[in-house]
Amino acid sequence: MILRILEIIGPVFGVIGIGYVYGRRFAPNVRDANALNITTFTPALIFYALTEQSGRHLNLGLAALATVAVVFGAGALGWLWVWISGRRAAVYVPPIMFPNCGNLGLPVAHLAFGNGGLALMVVLTVVENTLQFTFGLWLLGERVSPRALARNPMLVATAAGLICMAMGWQAPAMIEPAIKMLGEVSIPLMLISLGVRLSGGRQGQWAAGLAGAWPRRSPGWPWRFRSSGSPSRGRSWRHSSSSSA
Repeated sequence: MILRILEIIGPVFGVIGIGYVYGRRFAPNVRDANALNITTFTPALIFYALTEQSGRHLNLGLAALATVAVVFGAGALGWLWVWISGRRAAVYVPPIMFPNCGNLGLPVAHLAFGNGGLALMVVLTVVENTLQFTFGLWLLGERVSPRALARNPMLVATAAGLICMAMGWQAPAMIEPAIKMLGEVSIPLMLISLGVRLSGGRQGQWAAGLAGAWPRRSPGWPWRFRSSGSPSRGRSWRHSSSSSA
């Protein structure tokens, strides 16, 4: 079991480590790469995962509801934690509610549970990002723009993917390989960018992040205990990639 866990998280942290070392050595500006990932590569991954890699047996609606429950459960525990510890709610509560689940969650879900896990994690990521840019902005006193949400590439890709999934449509054979190739860029680029950003962190920031991470883990435990699944041995990322090559 421990070896299987290492097989899942080892590649993820290995790529992050490469980004960290590269960031410490060259201090690159990854802003343009991140923008390209958000507007092009990640929407392609979302659409491909929903239309080509998910099965009709997946309950995506339940996954969305579970995401909402975990986000607001984390928020309630976060408020309680900052009240007890005397920390600033504006600094700690939003990150506790809205962690960066895309960078780590997408590759881990794919490596552990195969294509079905990736499709469910895509739904979780999109729901959490939507709440972050609506309820999260409201918490910080910012204005929520419905027009900006409607033009968000990830939300557009999700809507298109869900419609195609419901109708049983798939991308034409001439276009599907291009969507797949674009989507395959997303996760490695996310991990490299995460490593680069971590390389610029200071010691105080690491301590604050670790302090806020502990209460963030609590809302997920009930779902862990209810889950009867286990990491799939035959549907890992590399296996699915080699079978499609």
